[in-house]
Amino acid sequence: MLSVSRNGRILGLVILVILFVTGCARKVPIVPYVPKETGTIQGLVYESDGKTPISGVMVWAYDRYGYIDGYAQTDIHGKYTIRDLFPEHYILQIRSGEHYGTAGRYAGEYYRNAYRWEVAYLIQVKAREPTSSINFLLERGGIFLGKLVDPDKNPISKTPFFLKAYSNKNSYITYFSQTDSLGEYLIAGLEPGEYRIKIEPVGWIGGFCDGENWDNAQIVESKFDTITLSDFETTKGGAISGIIIPPALGIMVQVIGKKKALEKIVDSTGYYIIGGLPEDEYLIKLSPQKNSPYAWKYYPDAIFASQSAYVSVTSLDTVTGIDFRLTKGGVISGEVKDEDGNPVEEFEFELYSIGTIHEPLQKRSFHSPNGKYEINGIPPGEYILKISSFYKNETYTTQYYKSANSFKDAIPIEVKSGYNTSGTNFKLKSAGWIQGFILLNDKLISREDIKFKVLAFPIKPGSITEGRNTFTGGYRVSGLPAGEYKFCAIAPNSMFAAMWIGGGRGFFDPKTDIILIEKEKPANIDFSVTPGECKICGKVYDKSNKLPISGKVVAYDSTGHIVQLAESSENGYQLKGLPPGQYFIRTYKFAGYKDKWYTDTNLLNPDCIDTTPWFVNIPSGVLPVEAKETELITGIDFYLEFAD
Repeated sequence: MLSVSRNGRILGLVILVILFVTGCARKVPIVPYVPKETGTIQGLVYESDGKTPISGVMVWAYDRYGYIDGYAQTDIHGKYTIRDLFPEHYILQIRSGEHYGTAGRYAGEYYRNAYRWEVAYLIQVKAREPTSSINFLLERGGIFLGKLVDPDKNPISKTPFFLKAYSNKNSYITYFSQTDSLGEYLIAGLEPGEYRIKIEPVGWIGGFCDGENWDNAQIVESKFDTITLSDFETTKGGAISGIIIPPALGIMVQVIGKKKALEKIVDSTGYYIIGGLPEDEYLIKLSPQKNSPYAWKYYPDAIFASQSAYVSVTSLDTVTGIDFRLTKGGVISGEVKDEDGNPVEEFEFELYSIGTIHEPLQKRSFHSPNGKYEINGIPPGEYILKISSFYKNETYTTQYYKSANSFKDAIPIEVKSGYNTSGTNFKLKSAGWIQGFILLNDKLISREDIKFKVLAFPIKPGSITEGRNTFTGGYRVSGLPAGEYKFCAIAPNSMFAAMWIGGGRGFFDPKTDIILIEKEKPANIDFSVTPGECKICGKVYDKSNKLPISGKVVAYDSTGHIVQLAESSENGYQLKGLPPGQYFIRTYKFAGYKDKWYTDTNLLNPDCIDTTPWFVNIPSGVLPVEAKETELITGIDFYLEFAD
């Protein structure tokens, strides 16, 4: 679950820049905001006997909207204290899995032995007072027993692997273990529930247990008991190897395929080998780690993925000679301050190449008490730099260099090999934010498999800001400059297409409300959504070999505003939840391919040149697809060509 911390511990709202148009509707006032002092939550974590303390367990505090506001780890006595919490109600959770401190033995739970968000207990925090005795009694979780074997049924022994227990396509718990001399393993600490199990052995091809993919994988139920899984049969797969010249510490090689992506740190000799690769074509990226002086590159010698060459891997073969020669990059450095000249301590940067905001080339968070930063290992060229910050209960507007509010107004920064482009400073302005719940029939939507995106469209031309929600149904959009906005919520791959605050179905719908956002103040407003009944379906193919490929497909209304987004796989895509109407359909983010609009077969599909999916200018000649009530539209297929 990706959450955004008001206390600045988890960063990551993405700001996307596009051209926009104006509209009108009734205005909704905001709820006044008053700064508050903080309090604490403290307690003990025991085993189910109520006597044995559990150390090293992470306890997480969420606000009612599902955002992490604090966390703490238990000491040797099982004691924890979560500090700096604003006076309101919180939900506490201990999450299971190796990465969350339960040591793979105890099942994760919410306070008072709850296993689902919607029945979790709310804990009140008061200013300058400790909320004490919030204690947990943890049960030993369920156990999985299993075995890894090769195609000849020989045990795969002494092999590390990841086991992922999926409760839905977007949510899973990860465990790390190693098989014994007989190829057998034991995984403990699973929460009660139904799961699909995926196993990823290091150096072998991973997959779902008892199924080729998600749709036909076996569902197993955990009830604090022991479950024996079927033997997982797999093959070694192919491999890619090479040498990095000169050898250097902290260099990572990434292989990125359509079916699988892996990475490995290069050893001290500069040699690497990455195995367990399914038959596929791969992009190879060299990624020096933080503070490395060397620049990233794609094989054989490219800065961008679109300029690189694919490496073909066949089963059981090792492709050798995928070598890289390191080159020194340049540096961008400076400081980040607020309007009063005080350093901004926590912020995030995104670095883009000139001409595209499709994906940042580099992205990283900084914690800097003096507000200073340094970005190393940048290949020579011109770049756009964006800084965002969400620290404690203060939020700042996102800014591009130099004092620009959008990508198109940003000043490019020239980077030279071995040189420091210093003095690249930012002064961030205070911002407001909006938060609330997403409701269906006045009830909170808390399903883990439904993830809403909330988009802030300014009334005046400017940047569209993307917020996020969690499985709880809460949402927040931060970093908003003061002004008037309209807000849209969509849940990709679900029956919930775009709905706007106020009940409108589009930006220009008279029912859509205008929301006033003020500096350093939240607007507390809930969304009411309703499912749609229409579906538009199809497949996306590689034009050269007629094989299905993976990416995203987007539906827009006649004004160019997004209505729905769907993932496309080998089984195709479904744009669900659409109200009756006409829609313009395009592909988006098919790696290595030119995106296209769907249109009549007698007209050449115009290339998609827009770089963000939320709002587009629909080209002339593109024909709409009409969806009628309860109707299933099929055969809306695409044939994509490789990008030059």
